[in-house]
Amino acid sequence: MTMPFEREKRAPKVAVLLYGMLRTFRETAASFHRHVVEPNNADVFYFGPAQSDIAPPSLSGRVDIFGNLKDNPKGRVDPVHGVDHEAFAAVYGPAMRRARFHHVDPEEFARHAAVVDRREWIFGLNPARLFSMVYNMEGVVHLLEDYEREQGVSYDTVIVTRPDIAFFSPIRPRVRPGTVHLPSGEGFDEWGRKHMGNARLLYYKNVDTGDYVEGGDKLTFNDQILAFARPDLSCLSGLTKAFGEYLARKVPASPETVFYLHFCLRRGLKPKPHPEWCYQIQRAGMPLVENVADTSMIRLVDRYHTKARERFKQDPVGCLLRDAKHLIKRVAHRLTR
Repeated sequence: MTMPFEREKRAPKVAVLLYGMLRTFRETAASFHRHVVEPNNADVFYFGPAQSDIAPPSLSGRVDIFGNLKDNPKGRVDPVHGVDHEAFAAVYGPAMRRARFHHVDPEEFARHAAVVDRREWIFGLNPARLFSMVYNMEGVVHLLEDYEREQGVSYDTVIVTRPDIAFFSPIRPRVRPGTVHLPSGEGFDEWGRKHMGNARLLYYKNVDTGDYVEGGDKLTFNDQILAFARPDLSCLSGLTKAFGEYLARKVPASPETVFYLHFCLRRGLKPKPHPEWCYQIQRAGMPLVENVADTSMIRLVDRYHTKARERFKQDPVGCLLRDAKHLIKRVAHRLTR
């Protein structure tokens, strides 16, 4: 029973800002509605290019025996195609309050990226992608600001993410001013276990500015899902200019490193990771449904399953090595019980 003098708590008003290329939005929209829009009763906004590329199923590139990238697909500019606006409107429906498509030539982002010498690219990542990314992020923030001003509304919480993400758990952060909420780990390993941890930050120190990002794999960050209290969204304004200044001062052209420097060190936001947030970047060609029979674990669960037999025929040496490793673990476990 609510007494007359008790004030009912109002549910926070939530906006979700989608930005960037619409690669696999048809596949991811249903999980986005289920796990992001509906739990928050959220309004959705989108800003991005009128054309989109098609990211391959894997962007891991070629690595050497030490795990270092020899060839990063993100260093190349992929061909693009037009966005199906009717399909876009259909999958997002009335939750989409406002959307805008821009026609900025990718060469414009390449001109911005010239501030970083090609020899200083980190992981072979073309900085033009970073400038395209922050331009789209800044654009969707302006779209939200225009809507608030025109409609006379204001939001309490803002979630910033991409349209090519498939969600597998509710994203419903309880955000307070002065914090930035982010995931802890994207995707799953080959046995279906959730990845934990984020991208490592890269060491940077500048005597003139007093900036210092600790190296040695101690700090991590994630830029794929971010949640802010509405007053803190101002840290996304002027982002393109800020990125250009950071990179000109030789901040490593790693998005996680630059965002951490900008949000946490410069703006004072405290990162709050959420290991319970479960999601993956859905790339073109990735399966929509998987189960244990699609993984190498099927040989441990049911060695006589049809797919287990097929795996052994295709890679007998690899299967025997994995079997030996598993047996050693079982023996060691029995001996140490």
